[in-house]
Amino acid sequence: MKLKLFLLTLLLAACQTLPTTPAQIQPPFPTAGAIEKTARVYLVETGWFNGKEIKYYNMGTNTSGRSDDATRLKIEPVWIFATGVAADGSPIKLAAQDALFDAKPGDAAYTDLWQAHFVTPTSDYKPNSVTSLEALNKSGLKVEKQAMFVNCPIVPLDSKLGDESQPVQKGWVKGEPIAYFDFGPTNPKPGKVYAFITGFDSNKRPQLVAGQHFIFDSTRGASGYSDFWIVQWVTVDANYKAESIKSASDIKFKVEPSTWVVNYPHK
Repeated sequence: MKLKLFLLTLLLAACQTLPTTPAQIQPPFPTAGAIEKTARVYLVETGWFNGKEIKYYNMGTNTSGRSDDATRLKIEPVWIFATGVAADGSPIKLAAQDALFDAKPGDAAYTDLWQAHFVTPTSDYKPNSVTSLEALNKSGLKVEKQAMFVNCPIVPLDSKLGDESQPVQKGWVKGEPIAYFDFGPTNPKPGKVYAFITGFDSNKRPQLVAGQHFIFDSTRGASGYSDFWIVQWVTVDANYKAESIKSASDIKFKVEPSTWVVNYPHK
């Protein structure tokens, strides 16, 4: 368990400039676990795709691969009250009604990746009179499962993105008010992100290369892009100079896939 927490911390500190080589462990950014009571600022980080600098939000490690297939992500339902559907398939949301989730960080079922279910309100429905799945099931309202997967990480109340590009949204988990960021629809099949290391220490902990940013195998707008990524360890030799590789196609070192999934939506 201690090793797992260590690795999660390591992954989320990867895009900082670290003080030594091998890299030392930094205090964690968002890590997997129960939702906190203190508001967070979720930083904008720098990475590489095909030699070009990209920016992404560091939303942490609260999503995991499925137990039967680590290359596929765990997905849970989210219920969105909609008065109709727009031409692009997105819901026309009912004003003043917050989305319903049935799990939050720290729950065994929690994930940042959700499959949309549209709820059709009746003409006499009062917004936010349904605040849990249990109440929804008792309401008799029509629910339709959609072929739409959305990235909506639940965060502490009053949290912010580093660039303040969007405010937190309000939602419900089993009658409890929560906050989340809505990064919109995303591909449920994760991409690959490459983390450069000098090797593993005696406790099998990876040692990051100081000053080397993550390299992604896709970016927003490219074919197959997803907000979610499976970390790949890239073990370099003693002569490697940080940032001399900025594209996945140029990686010639040993690459070892991990089971860790990170939520890094690109700007």
